[in-house]
Amino acid sequence: MRITIRSTMAVAVAVAAVTLVPGTASAHQNMTGMTGMDSKAMAALGATPFADATYGAGAVGGLAKLEQKDGRLIVKAAVRGLTPGTSHVGHLHFGDCTSLTPGEIVYHLTAAKIGQDGQGLSITVIPDATRANLAALKDCDLWVAFHEGAANTSPPSPAAAVGPVLIKQD
Repeated sequence: MRITIRSTMAVAVAVAAVTLVPGTASAHQNMTGMTGMDSKAMAALGATPFADATYGAGAVGGLAKLEQKDGRLIVKAAVRGLTPGTSHVGHLHFGDCTSLTPGEIVYHLTAAKIGQDGQGLSITVIPDATRANLAALKDCDLWVAFHEGAANTSPPSPAAAVGPVLIKQD
């Protein structure tokens, strides 16, 4: 399979996400638990301005892989650069390439628990992913975000790592 980008803006978003997080392109190979998944879609997670101010420029980043199987959506995400021993709630958001920001929360993701090495893994299986059918989506329709905090709050805690989902085409 190869990735076909459907819009110039999606290319810009993907390049920006990798540029914001030094080493992200190779970091996904070193992140615990990210191998062995034939993903239909991926998101490079870039540091937000909040994360840069809190953890240092470019310290926070990650990668998310999404796969649809038997009506279920499996989201496996690795984040790095956060404080060891903390948990960070994640979301799958609707979004678009025009505004370059995530929108409405579609699904809650399992919190990423950060180990002593500063890395964390979140694996979420969504049994009925009718609102996020990868076959019907295009680049940037979904965004992955991990926030500063272990639980959903109102107002939401600031995002630490975020990125648009790019869809693979056969």
